[in-house]
Amino acid sequence: MELKYKGKYDKNTVSRVLNMLDGNLQIREISKITGVPETTIRNWKFGYSNLYGNNKKLNKEYKKEIIELLNSGLPIYKISRELKINYNEVRLFLKKELSKKEYSFIRASNRMLQDRSKKLTPELSYIIGVMYGDGHFDSKDSAAQIRLGAKDKDFVDYFSDILYIWSRKQPSRSILVKNNKPYYECYLCFKDAAIFLKNFLGNRKEIPGPIYDINNKKNIIMFVKGFCDSEGTFFSGKYSGTLKISNQKYYVLNQTKILMEKLGFDSKKLRIVFDKKSANGNVYVLKIHYKCQLYLFNKIIGFTIQRKQHRLEKFLKIEKL
Repeated sequence: MELKYKGKYDKNTVSRVLNMLDGNLQIREISKITGVPETTIRNWKFGYSNLYGNNKKLNKEYKKEIIELLNSGLPIYKISRELKINYNEVRLFLKKELSKKEYSFIRASNRMLQDRSKKLTPELSYIIGVMYGDGHFDSKDSAAQIRLGAKDKDFVDYFSDILYIWSRKQPSRSILVKNNKPYYECYLCFKDAAIFLKNFLGNRKEIPGPIYDINNKKNIIMFVKGFCDSEGTFFSGKYSGTLKISNQKYYVLNQTKILMEKLGFDSKKLRIVFDKKSANGNVYVLKIHYKCQLYLFNKIIGFTIQRKQHRLEKFLKIEKL
């Protein structure tokens, strides 16, 4: 691919990032290695910057080709790559050319979720874990969405990357202000993916059988990680610390406890209590306060959210190499 990018990063840096994107590394990992922001890498990968084109002006022939490619089922970013036209040029043309309803369907994507995405993987297990907490579904103008909103950017970034790996469609992002602080959102506008996930989860009164009944430790770890990123909190004092995982459904927490036992946690050192003083109303809480169990949690699960992870590591006096 010929690089047309004109920005603050030199050609060698851009080429290095593109080579990493062709491998199996996640955007988050590439950012840590190269120092290039995740948003910039994501823009390069999906053609949202001029890296993938010459910022051509749309003439009648290009407009005709865009409509033809759209009708063939290609999403906007693939049309952008195919014609070597800036992503926003294509998007704005379609937004102006189509009705609001037609455009919303394009953004939601009418394509079908691939069969490989319907198999239980670590990525799908993590998404399911998040959906038992902060994750939710939304539907506007028939555009079914999988959404996550949180105050922790690293959590939303990670969930967004996992959603893309699972669905092969890039989620949208937004930043709001809540209580005078930044609030981050990502949402996957992919109707078939949302329908599949809704059916997989059911009423969320219990953990889906494919996770609960099969002893796949990687899937269990990622489910618990997603659940804890959403609903887990770590509190520490001078001499003690407690990991709390909250949910309104006792049965879900009891199933989670059993899953953690499959990972080597001691059932006698995991306790479920009722908390009627919670800010979110009456909830049940799975509590872990034995240090040996906290060390195990840190070793095999951990938090994606760094403020939680740092608090846990500080209490356990774990130093990064």
